[in-house]
Amino acid sequence: MRFPSFCPFRWACVLSACAAFTWVCVAGTVGGQESSQEQQPRQLALGVLRVIQPQLEVSETFSGPDKMVELTTQSQLNWKPHFAAKSQTAYERAQKVILRREIWGFEFAFKPLRVLMVDVPQPSGKMQRKAVWYLVYRVRYRGGNLAPQPQEDGTVAPIVTEHPEGRLFMPQFLLTAHELKETYFDQAIPAAMEAIAKREKPDGPLHDSVTIASKPIPLTREEDAPGVWGVAMWQDVDPRIDFLSIDVKGLTNAYRPIDPPGAYKAGDPPGTGRQLLTKTLRLHFWKPGDTVDETDDEVHFGIPVEEDRDRQAALLRVYGVKRRVDYEWIYR
Repeated sequence: MRFPSFCPFRWACVLSACAAFTWVCVAGTVGGQESSQEQQPRQLALGVLRVIQPQLEVSETFSGPDKMVELTTQSQLNWKPHFAAKSQTAYERAQKVILRREIWGFEFAFKPLRVLMVDVPQPSGKMQRKAVWYLVYRVRYRGGNLAPQPQEDGTVAPIVTEHPEGRLFMPQFLLTAHELKETYFDQAIPAAMEAIAKREKPDGPLHDSVTIASKPIPLTREEDAPGVWGVAMWQDVDPRIDFLSIDVKGLTNAYRPIDPPGAYKAGDPPGTGRQLLTKTLRLHFWKPGDTVDETDDEVHFGIPVEEDRDRQAALLRVYGVKRRVDYEWIYR
């Protein structure tokens, strides 16, 4: 049966269907609250969450052989024993010391770097709308520690271990604007936490750099384990920024000790002048500078690609790298 163009019965059917659809939509919200389905974590598309493994190296389980300057600068220890070889004295043995240690690391995954406008409380008591740069990330402790183990033949070989009680993650995030030569430390910005969590919908509670260190990251072996989610935040970042990198500290305990020549003198407290360079994950990004609306332009992961060889070489110098990479492990 066909209805005429202005058939009242046909329009009654349409209005009835619209009313039913409206009732279903309203039923999904109770008391102004989102439905339980909408509150569930967002299912991420493939490639949105970038995962970086800790990349532990056997060479990181030891340092040396190097001089132990606390002993080699003590001239009174340089003596010749009567009933033993001089090579067994503390002075001689301190000439070539190997320091060994167990190393561990976290798996680090992160979502795209983004900018959000947030009303931030000021010391005056008033609110000020600011652009907050943020990086939502996930950490998981998967075990795989490397620990030196003495062998029967007198040598030392690394073995794989794990800590069932988990590991503490005490992060520090540094955002560096290369062309502006400015560095920004991450901050806990409570006013931005709720807005970021609502926008990103992580698979679990969202922590800042302070609260995420309150308890150990649990050991997990499951590939689909949710992990622990956190967010690094920066404010007052220069909007003209184009080329930037983010250094993530705390993902591993690997380090390199350095004793600069002459930094330690006899009588100084142990460790004077010694530098400890910690292994740090450096993530590279670029973003077209925008002083009008910082939230409009997407922040891209990696170093831009230039077809001109000279321009690409100049860009690599800006980032301080020899070849184009998205991320790298450095000691600083």
